[in-house]
Amino acid sequence: MIELSIDRPAEYELRVQGELTTQRFDGLSVKYQYPITTLKGTVQDQSALLGILRQLINLGYPVLSIRYIANQTSEEAS
Repeated sequence: MIELSIDRPAEYELRVQGELTTQRFDGLSVKYQYPITTLKGTVQDQSALLGILRQLINLGYPVLSIRYIANQTSEEAS
């Protein structure tokens, strides 16, 4: 069972159209494979996730997908 909470760290993968630079997204790995950039890593909470989304939109990058991977609590329990 997924125990996702809006106020706990969780790992996400975001895919956007276009090429991003790593300087703008500290803490997230950034991998570019034309024409899509994938950002992956732990986000502190869903408020921080919204901040990342706002930043991507403000920079003009269309968001293609957001995927929840795991939260730290479920990983530690394994």
